[in-house]
Amino acid sequence: MDSEPSGSWGRGRGRRGKRNHIGKHREGGRGKGYIRGLMETRNRIENLEFMDEAASMDYIELKREDEREEYKREKPPPGLRGRALGLWYRDRKLKKRENKVEREPCIELSLDRGKEMAIRQMVDSIGTPLLVPIQTHIPERIIKKKRSRSHSRSRSRSRSKSPEEISVTIKKEPQKEEKPMTIGEKYKHLEESAFKRLFLRSITGSMTANLDDALQTRSKLSRDTDLDRELLEELKEKGRSHQYMEMQKFRRKLPAWDKREELLHMIENHQIIVISGETGCGKTTQVAQFILDHEIEGGRGSMCHIICTQPRRISAIGVADRVAAERNETVGDGGSVGYTIRLEAHPPRRRGSIMYCTTGVLLRMLETDPALTSVSHLILDEIHERDTISDFAITILKDIIPKRPDLRLILMSATLNAEHFSQYYNNCPAVNIPGFTFPVEEFYLEDVLQMTRFIPNPGQNSKFGKHRGTKRKEWRMKPKDKEEMLAFRGMVHPYLRELTASRNYSAEVINFLYDQESEELSLDLLTELIKYIDRSQGEGAILVFLPGWDKISALNRMLTQEGLTERAGYLVIPLHSMLSTVSQKTVFNRPPRGVRKIVIATNIAETSITIDDVVFVVDCGKIKMKNFDLNLNVTTLKEEWVSLANARQRRGRAGRVRDGVCYHLFTRAREQMLESYPIPEMLRTRLEEVILQAKMLQLGDIKPFLSKVLNPPEPKAIDLSLKLLNDLNALDNEENLTPLGYHLAKLPMDPQTGKMILMGALFAVIDPVFSVAASLSFKDAFVVPIEEEKVFFRKKKELAMGTKSDHLVLAEALTRWEAENETNGGWRFTKEYYLSPNTLSMLKDMKKQFAQHLHDMMFLSTYH
Repeated sequence: MDSEPSGSWGRGRGRRGKRNHIGKHREGGRGKGYIRGLMETRNRIENLEFMDEAASMDYIELKREDEREEYKREKPPPGLRGRALGLWYRDRKLKKRENKVEREPCIELSLDRGKEMAIRQMVDSIGTPLLVPIQTHIPERIIKKKRSRSHSRSRSRSRSKSPEEISVTIKKEPQKEEKPMTIGEKYKHLEESAFKRLFLRSITGSMTANLDDALQTRSKLSRDTDLDRELLEELKEKGRSHQYMEMQKFRRKLPAWDKREELLHMIENHQIIVISGETGCGKTTQVAQFILDHEIEGGRGSMCHIICTQPRRISAIGVADRVAAERNETVGDGGSVGYTIRLEAHPPRRRGSIMYCTTGVLLRMLETDPALTSVSHLILDEIHERDTISDFAITILKDIIPKRPDLRLILMSATLNAEHFSQYYNNCPAVNIPGFTFPVEEFYLEDVLQMTRFIPNPGQNSKFGKHRGTKRKEWRMKPKDKEEMLAFRGMVHPYLRELTASRNYSAEVINFLYDQESEELSLDLLTELIKYIDRSQGEGAILVFLPGWDKISALNRMLTQEGLTERAGYLVIPLHSMLSTVSQKTVFNRPPRGVRKIVIATNIAETSITIDDVVFVVDCGKIKMKNFDLNLNVTTLKEEWVSLANARQRRGRAGRVRDGVCYHLFTRAREQMLESYPIPEMLRTRLEEVILQAKMLQLGDIKPFLSKVLNPPEPKAIDLSLKLLNDLNALDNEENLTPLGYHLAKLPMDPQTGKMILMGALFAVIDPVFSVAASLSFKDAFVVPIEEEKVFFRKKKELAMGTKSDHLVLAEALTRWEAENETNGGWRFTKEYYLSPNTLSMLKDMKKQFAQHLHDMMFLSTYH
């Protein structure tokens, strides 16, 4: 009978002649193929034909055997008892940990680049981590043990190769030198499309080459004499308008008007200047108009297009509305003033105009036009805030400006730190505009407590109030908390002794201030202060600064409970960056006579925007700051004390239109401890979004570029961000954008959230994934009530529906609330399941924004 082919798994009659018995087969039987197959398989393993031997079950079994043998050998010496025996086991455990770090002797193997790329692509396509990592070396002892076990259980005629012979064999194989793959070869699997062309263009060029190419094209601001005459006639016609003349009278009263000629002379004779000015000087609204009117009057209106950046959307909108009103126009509609922000645009005409935009919009412009050929003057406003995007733009423009000698760059700061920016731009000239505000009377926490005669109850959850009534055990405190406590005692306590000697404050106020918990923000005190202002002060809007949306919504709810509603003659308006543009615009509207407007805002209301009727400002002294811990690789968002620059800006909001009053909810002693300026954002946040923007602008390797910024970040912070982007598959090993990274760079959010919503669109699970992404980006919508934890967790478990996932609980809660809201049952649902309706509304708006972003990128067909 013919035998099976070599390597087949044959069966035949064995020693006892039974069919299908695997044993010692007769020659010529069907079992010969089986024996030959076993021998060849064993030889392939011993000759290391495949590389995952170390990850096989045999390797794991051998390792366990070694551990058992080692454990048997290492027995404690006889006679050890008690503590001595415990110390022996401790030392053995430490010794084992040290031995694990040492690498075992191994045989080095090499793969040609083709096989390596094939393995990498296969692993990447799986998308999940391997249970056992792929090994590039196999320990010698594993090979020896495998050989010894194989010899003991088989009688193969072939001799197994030793590790030395294997090493020699591998070294004798000729190494093929393969050329590195080009970008085109790497992405040849992508179908030809507009996306592929744009993507390849974004990773194959450079900023320098793009800038040179842009400069070769004809300027978009070439002179048009007919348009120059038309713009001049239009300006003269406005001058005859009664409303325009009334606005001119107001403009002439601003301190910036007195500096008009000096500013124009400096701009005309210097390519870069820095303008600093205190609150109320008019630099934000007037400088751009000075330039535009000067160019039109000089017959160069067709060659003038001014871009003025603002750090926030509401700032760009508010300033554009104000400037348009001063020029007797409406925003956009082909006029001289317009704005462009994310997801909304009312652009002006292309020439003889001013466009206000966010700094992010400017970076998008640089992607398509790196030379800014359509811009004659670029104004960067509020650069003192030192946000990451502004610092990023300042660094890029430093390379662009020398190649565009006709482009004028004006840097504007609200505080007197202009010399820092001037030095960065090679000591460019600086101009200071004196501020103009009406007198502002200031009160501090000790004054507020005395005036309102209200002493807040001690908070049970305060980190400083846990031991109230007993002597605090300082050795249990965290180092940072202990440092704060010592600073409080060293600065505040001596000040309080002075207050006691002055006898201007009651004993209750002094005793309360001696406790560090007095510096915790009390919404009860804030409510009492607003009621005190309303009943004892004159007319005027109240602007309250709070650190975040949670405090804004809580105070809004408390004011409603106290009867400060619209029906009672009060208009309470929350102001937060995440609110819609329509909601933000309502703060500029004056209420009817007899109605008190109360604006509750974050630091979004500190600069750029002017709420005309604000007379009273309440400054809580806190701000939410994002910080990045390099050692723990963790980002935090915590409340911190404001800087002196922030406090001055807040005080200035009260004196814009008349005499004002500012109430600081911190003591005069605490004010002496505040920092002068906030820490630049680039030094305290993650850098993934900055890196992606730099890659979109083709700025090359990120470390050399970031070393040129005003205050360079730590190299470790850059490395951590690069690693995260690599792990997300947003960057490849050569630090180039991947197709995923290209899409993430287009989204105005952190890359983790961006990847989440992109995957949700691809796998058609938009609603739950958007809900989870919004919750993780903002905050949890659940509110845990005191002494109702058991009921709360039972309700939360009900929403989980057996999934045991906090993320899916959030998605289910938001989905049910949206359905109940359509039938006016939303309030009942939130009360039953312990949810915050304000937070749910915010999450719903964020989901709409996510959908609109993906619709603009053509990942979704609709987003309504």
